[in-house]
Amino acid sequence: MYETATRRHTPMPVPLTELRRIVYDRGSDTMFLGGSTATDKAEHWKPMGPNLIRFDNWTKDRRTDWQLVLPHEKGRGGHESYEPFDFAIEGDYIFVV
Repeated sequence: MYETATRRHTPMPVPLTELRRIVYDRGSDTMFLGGSTATDKAEHWKPMGPNLIRFDNWTKDRRTDWQLVLPHEKGRGGHESYEPFDFAIEGDYIFVV
């Protein structure tokens, strides 16, 4: 249960510069984050950005398990970019929209 009195602040993990999507698995203490880095950025406000990172032992001794730069393409203006919008975790699979 979320309560203001017991909240904890966690700085954004390196190498992310912008965080846009979060999926946490309490059973395995695994955090999946989607967003931007200095070199691979989201082009617009709505997509998640091309980076997907998995952190194991999120609440204890956090470590990066893997980091993916998903397929994306920068546009020349307007909404011409091609980039990941969101992701979902189901068992051993990650689905990226």
